[in-house]
Amino acid sequence: MRRTLFRAFAVASVISLATTPAFASSTPLAPNGTVVPGTNLTAPGTVEAAFTASASNPNVSVTEYAVKNDGVFDFYYLFSNQSTDTLVLFDLFDYTGYSTAVANETGSVNGTAAGTDPSFLATRSSSGDSVAFDVRVLPGASTEWLEVDTNATEFSSNGSIVISGLTSLSSPVFGALEPAGPVAAPEPVTLALLAGGLAVLAITRRRGAHTEPESRT
Repeated sequence: MRRTLFRAFAVASVISLATTPAFASSTPLAPNGTVVPGTNLTAPGTVEAAFTASASNPNVSVTEYAVKNDGVFDFYYLFSNQSTDTLVLFDLFDYTGYSTAVANETGSVNGTAAGTDPSFLATRSSSGDSVAFDVRVLPGASTEWLEVDTNATEFSSNGSIVISGLTSLSSPVFGALEPAGPVAAPEPVTLALLAGGLAVLAITRRRGAHTEPESRT
């Protein structure tokens, strides 16, 4: 029984290390997943690029930054509602092929303060191409910084954003920043832990092969 529990724990540890991105206070978001975003107070890293645009129907201003942090890029979005509609959803493209984790950033990014309205839910499409933030942003209000952390080592300006209000849906905003390039290699510490977990599995398997089956009562 002890061997079985130990083996199960080792397997679970290996799976967790292999599949869970190591993002600070952000909540990991896998394709076809829905999570409550985490909360971050600061945006570490260096701003490498900025994108600003205005959407119509509803009338919304968009600010986005690509921030390089520990060799990978995080993307920060701020939406200001200049319409008479209540904003309810922001659909962000394209995150296909990259790990993502999401958060509400309550501090400043590149000297621009966050607004007051956080996202209360984030969803990733089944294909992984979009990350959608559910919000309730009243006329005249702005979001907090909506953060998407990735394992991308580059970025491009081929992204797009779709903004939805209670009574309106904007045309896509093109030219937004999105992840690009190869994904980052796992950190040496993660590789070491993963190798250790696999070694434990091998040892327990060898022990099990040379041990008499437990008697049943």
